[in-house]
Amino acid sequence: MNFLFCPRRFDALRLVLRAFFQLGFPVILSFLSALTSTAHAEPKPYTIGPAPKWVAPVALDLADHAPVAQTSQGVHYLLTDTQVSLEEGKRVIFRRLATKALDDKGVESTAHIEIRFDPAYESLALHSIDVYREKKKTSRLGGVTVRVLQREKELEYRIYDGSKTANVFLEDIRAGDIVEYAYSIRGTNPVFADRFFGRFELQWRAPVHQQYARLLWPAARKIFFTNRNTTIKPATRDIGALREYVWEKNNVPPLSVEDNAPDWFDPYPVVQWGEFSGWGAVAKWAVPLYQTPATLNARLLAEVARIAGAQSSPEDRLMETLHFVQREIRYLGVEIGPGSHAPSAPGVVLERRFGDCKDKALLTVTLLRALGVAASPALVNTKLERSLGEWQANPGAFNHVIVRARVNGRDYWVDPTHEPQLGGITALVQPNFGYALVVDPASHELSRMPDAALTKQAIHSVFNVQAGLNEPVQYRIVTVYEGDGAERMRSTLASSSREELQKKYLNFYALDYPDIAVVKPLKSIDDGALNKLTTEEHYVIRNFWKPSAKGNRSEMQVLSPEVSTFLARPKDLIRTSPLPVRFPFELTHVTEVQLPEKWDIKNENLVVDDPAFRFEHLLEVKGNVIVLTDRVVTKADHVLPADTARYAANLKKAYDEVGITLYGRDATALAARPFYMRVNWPITLLAIMFVAGAIWLAWRVDRYDPPAAVPPGTRARDFGGWLVLPAISVTVTPFKMAYELWDLLPAYAPSTWDGLTTVGEAAYHPLWAPLMIFVLAFNIVLLVMSGLLIYLMFKKRSNFPRVWVAVMGTATVVAFLDLWFTQSIPQAASGVTSKDWAAAIRGLLAFGIWGTYLLVSKRVAWTFVNTRRAAAADESDVDKDKDKDNSEQPPQPAGPVEAMPQATT
Repeated sequence: MNFLFCPRRFDALRLVLRAFFQLGFPVILSFLSALTSTAHAEPKPYTIGPAPKWVAPVALDLADHAPVAQTSQGVHYLLTDTQVSLEEGKRVIFRRLATKALDDKGVESTAHIEIRFDPAYESLALHSIDVYREKKKTSRLGGVTVRVLQREKELEYRIYDGSKTANVFLEDIRAGDIVEYAYSIRGTNPVFADRFFGRFELQWRAPVHQQYARLLWPAARKIFFTNRNTTIKPATRDIGALREYVWEKNNVPPLSVEDNAPDWFDPYPVVQWGEFSGWGAVAKWAVPLYQTPATLNARLLAEVARIAGAQSSPEDRLMETLHFVQREIRYLGVEIGPGSHAPSAPGVVLERRFGDCKDKALLTVTLLRALGVAASPALVNTKLERSLGEWQANPGAFNHVIVRARVNGRDYWVDPTHEPQLGGITALVQPNFGYALVVDPASHELSRMPDAALTKQAIHSVFNVQAGLNEPVQYRIVTVYEGDGAERMRSTLASSSREELQKKYLNFYALDYPDIAVVKPLKSIDDGALNKLTTEEHYVIRNFWKPSAKGNRSEMQVLSPEVSTFLARPKDLIRTSPLPVRFPFELTHVTEVQLPEKWDIKNENLVVDDPAFRFEHLLEVKGNVIVLTDRVVTKADHVLPADTARYAANLKKAYDEVGITLYGRDATALAARPFYMRVNWPITLLAIMFVAGAIWLAWRVDRYDPPAAVPPGTRARDFGGWLVLPAISVTVTPFKMAYELWDLLPAYAPSTWDGLTTVGEAAYHPLWAPLMIFVLAFNIVLLVMSGLLIYLMFKKRSNFPRVWVAVMGTATVVAFLDLWFTQSIPQAASGVTSKDWAAAIRGLLAFGIWGTYLLVSKRVAWTFVNTRRAAAADESDVDKDKDKDNSEQPPQPAGPVEAMPQATT
């Protein structure tokens, strides 16, 4: 029988195992753990002890009242105490910090102490950790656990610097507690060759109750100070062989900077100190670090031979070397100790095929010099950029290294850490970091780098709507990137899959066109020789035409989303920091809308010119195609805080003009609607009122009866001579006015009227409604009055010449007013041309000629001789004559005459 499956024996074994795990196993584990910890024990990377004797005591003010309105994150800084000593050539930095937890949020940060140091050349000493609760002080240093962790905060940027962080997590910290701790760090990076420099920051983003900074400097060594954004001067005194400098401030308010401020903008007060006399001294310090090897190893020689055999001109050798280092040497920085500023040997970098900016720059310089191209490393700061010249000269002012190459008397600035740059030297995009310090014994000042090359992006999109309003729309987008834009897009394509990028683009367009779908996958064409990259996208948009909110028309929005995104207004209009602008940059979006028929739309041309950018909007109608061009060109790289409101207003003005909304009418859908939905009833009622008013006016004008200019009773002459021409014009005018009024009526259809007079519509303008109502009223009145003129003319009434002058004179004046008001409406201004003004002027001249003729011509005077009174009198006389004739006749018998009987004889 198997032992394991014997029930009794199994119970006994279970008891033995239980006793072992309960008693023996923990003991064994403890023993093994002790052996392991003893075998791997290392000295602590920190010490605990009192503060150095040279530290000056600073009293902590516990009676402070926190400025709650200025604090953030629930923390108030009571004391910041920084003291630096350089006694006997050893740098020691003492720091003491006291913070008060104002609430639960503040407890989280106050209870966590974090101190960063580099164990390669620095040692950490903890001096005190105290907690004040209701002004009662308790030391926590003896009972806390200090965890020293290897935290590479820049590892995501592929930089390994070997720094460590000492972390202390305090227990039992409550709101209202004050945590005070002090420590010191001893040591200096040997790469600086015992040349010291540093700075004191005198204002933070948070308020500070007490701020104390102290420097002990050997009196025998020269020191230089640079104040930035402050005029504060230190209190000084001599202490033996040292000179003391003290900066002290109380109740320092916070200084906040908007998150989207330019990197080079730094308004914080800083006192910089050091012993570098200028940028020339920094260059001399860097020269030994960037010495190229006297002899090249086999790998370097092989690479030099390869490049020399492939390229003969200095320009081509420069680009070939740059391509090799950018492509074949991957970016990875091991910056432990002196490696923070000293590059690795070029042969080592080539052998391991990786390096940071310093390594890649020195390798590039080594290869170029061996190829006969003059080149030097150049130190830059990717954040300070243009403001670098305002900082004190010291090695800490730089965070990046590039290369300056000189070819045929011209300088080229290249960055070996850049993504692979294709093409020749004419297509090379050079970096612009404002200022650079060329590592050369002859360098004494910073070198101004050339302005960045223009980045261009051109978009050509086509909406194919030729299938009809109710059919899906084919949407094609071709984007051409040039210069830096091509390199950025090339990097995007390399870091993202085409499917991911296509999905990203699809969702971007879906914000404006929800019913969009991909027809063909994203396509890209890379012209490396010209540094130009083209992408092509194909989509289909269903339900492109949308019914308007009023339900009486269809709308189609043609947008330029990239331009709209660029013109988006900044969130913060009230600022204390400059607003960055991408510069130099040019974005052009040309949109074609291919329609099934010609659209009734007028050309537009608008320019918004701001000191920071220029926006051009052009709309052209070419047959059945509408071409819309939106173009933005930046003219500055930032906007000052005082100009933000102006800049935002111009952005809004340009943003409102981007794209266009087209309104269409579906004949089938309109015909299917009830009659009452196809009539603009308010305008119809107004038109009826205008007709009634015009008829009443005509009746009143007809009663105007001036005497004839010839003797009464003069017989009117027939039409003849020059009078025939105005007679023909008067006869034709009513028919012409009726046609123009009929042609004008579609503009008053509900769909068109709403598009022009509804606030928020693309074609809206406040002058549209009054102008269109006035035009309708005047045309109705003119139509009725032209009918009256025909009546008066053929009746040869004496008032005809004056009525004609009044009616036609008013029409002439109204023609000029109509043109002037139309030009006041931006959406219609482009439709008013010089031909319209010429026609109005011809009408004025014609009115002057024929008006004068009708008023002074004898032919006219002898033709229009009839008056309303004379006509009424003639009718009255005719009636009287009829009555007189009737009275002179003998009376008629009342009935038939009966035959009288005759007498007989």
